[in-house]
Amino acid sequence: MIFGIGLLLLSLILDGVTASFQDSLRDKFLPSTHQHMLYNNLWAVALLLVACIFTGQLWTGFSFSLSASSSSSSTPFWGQLLIFSLSSAFGQNFIFFTIRHFNALVLTTITTTRKFFTILFSVFIYGHVLNYKQWSGVSLVMIGLAIEAEYKYRKKQEAKLKKLQEEESKSH
Repeated sequence: MIFGIGLLLLSLILDGVTASFQDSLRDKFLPSTHQHMLYNNLWAVALLLVACIFTGQLWTGFSFSLSASSSSSSTPFWGQLLIFSLSSAFGQNFIFFTIRHFNALVLTTITTTRKFFTILFSVFIYGHVLNYKQWSGVSLVMIGLAIEAEYKYRKKQEAKLKKLQEEESKSH
């Protein structure tokens, strides 16, 4: 359990680092949505290739791919892999579009909200049961999103009020 919590914490830390790094890359180099996506995926392939070689999983994965492609499933392995890859690329377009035209914080809000509603739909549509710890986590996410939305709303209202006051003072 501690190992899992450690991985979750590492994931959260890396999400934060990645988000700010992508924002700085966007501001400094002004890549298009697809350039940003290409460079991000090239780095991911390079890092994962090194990790797979280091852990020995490269050959295991390659062997699995060969054996799965020769099995007699209804949808061939490579066809499923192609569908998964195209779906991933399609979804990444929205992710990198959001980063390019807004920022990583907006993307984080969108993805967290999507995950939150996916959990709720899973509970209500498929009858999945959450224990009190899981409902506590879901509640914390909802509270966090509500606080963030309220903060952004107030910040926009303050900016509008300040702009109105500046315009009034200029007209007098």
